[in-house]
Amino acid sequence: MHITIEALDPIGYPLVNRFYRDLSYPAKAGRDDIVWVARQSSSIVGALVLVPQGDACMWLRGMVIAPSSRTQGVGAALLQQCLTELVGVSCYCFPFVQLQAFYQQAGFRVIESDQLPTAYLRGAFSSYCQQGKSLLVMVYP
Repeated sequence: MHITIEALDPIGYPLVNRFYRDLSYPAKAGRDDIVWVARQSSSIVGALVLVPQGDACMWLRGMVIAPSSRTQGVGAALLQQCLTELVGVSCYCFPFVQLQAFYQQAGFRVIESDQLPTAYLRGAFSSYCQQGKSLLVMVYP
């Protein structure tokens, strides 16, 4: 399987939003976000969104891989490629507990939610947990 990974120009964000919608993922890429995609041929098979949280901080959210492309290294390649662009920037994410090893292999480490750098991120994490989601807080590097 040949996969290409690229940062998407904002004009392509509707394609990512359709990818999310097709997979019943309840998020959208906003115009100020940074979106990365993995493509097989011309089809998007994976996407993630980086949401700027100030000058030296990003929030990684919306990482989704198409079911037909899971367990084939697409997610690891997508994550690794976008992380190479984050020189001097901390990146926070809230993965499901069962994905801890996946994110640790990419260089993330578990932290406590009170270590999140902004009230916005602490509130988002709290809100997700109140919805019954079993999540971790992780940071890179």
